[in-house]
Amino acid sequence: MAITDNPMLASPDMAMKFKILHAVNQPLDELSVREICKNAGISRDTFYRHFESKYDIPVWHGKLAQSLYLDQAGRTTDWETGYYHDFRLLSEEKDFYTCAYKNSGRLADEFPQMNEHRKAVLLETIQGWHHVRVDDDLMFCLDAFVMLETVLVTRWLRTGCDLAPELLAKRMVALIPPSLLRAMS
Repeated sequence: MAITDNPMLASPDMAMKFKILHAVNQPLDELSVREICKNAGISRDTFYRHFESKYDIPVWHGKLAQSLYLDQAGRTTDWETGYYHDFRLLSEEKDFYTCAYKNSGRLADEFPQMNEHRKAVLLETIQGWHHVRVDDDLMFCLDAFVMLETVLVTRWLRTGCDLAPELLAKRMVALIPPSLLRAMS
């Protein structure tokens, strides 16, 4: 099922955001908001009701995919399942990511908000769900892993999602530091 077929995402707001995402037909660095609006058949006011800038489009989509599944890893699902569904949803828009960031170094730079969100979710899972005290060593592992995760997923998106989501999920789980796995088990 495509993310846009999910009944939870059938709101007019969500449909408009996907319409804007699908209007991106060249690298974001080379595309103006005016061109995105023309491609989507919307006004600039409509665009700015949904996004502050064209660079917020991939951040929104990434956070959406993450919130639906990956944020549940260590809570209501296991890591591999969370990763698989997150990567599956991202790969459904691989044409967007490949096109939007073709020949650009920006993709990794666009995600500091996502790194902070990811770190906050992992901390909440460790402390709030598993009641584990986070010491300096665990915090270091968490910080390092979030950075590594971002770099690897960014590279995967840039290459057109060259690995199947299930294979990437298995590989990502294999990279989780043992102390982080223990804290979230």
